[in-house]
Amino acid sequence: MKKFMPAAAAMLMALTGCGTTQQSLKDAELVPPARRLAFSGQATGGAGTLVVARDKGFPSGKCFTAFYINNVLAARFAVGEAAAFVVPAGEVTLRYAADPEGRGLCTGESGSTVIRETVLRPGEQKQFRLMISGEGVFDIQRAAP
Repeated sequence: MKKFMPAAAAMLMALTGCGTTQQSLKDAELVPPARRLAFSGQATGGAGTLVVARDKGFPSGKCFTAFYINNVLAARFAVGEAAAFVVPAGEVTLRYAADPEGRGLCTGESGSTVIRETVLRPGEQKQFRLMISGEGVFDIQRAAP
């Protein structure tokens, strides 16, 4: 029993202590059109572009997650996927949450939700990453261009 406890503790830490890691945009898969739900198209003079990538890694790895722009479901992301969204310039609200279509362990009732705001200027491009901590906490962070 004494030998089992340290091994069990190490396994538990390995499973829960790791968060996701940033996905390189050049290596990311694109979100397929069936899960791209809004803000597609070409940028015009009064719009900017948000480039968003979901981190790679284990937490919620088999589940899609939802990304909202101004309270509109923009896409359902799998691990390691990226998408560009054409968004009207101005104040923009971003929300990252569990997939509303999720079932079982991927149910929309599990996980967390995070909301961030940004200001997008006409013609501007901003990059963001969707991440999940080892504790299952969702976050949206700016990504380096």
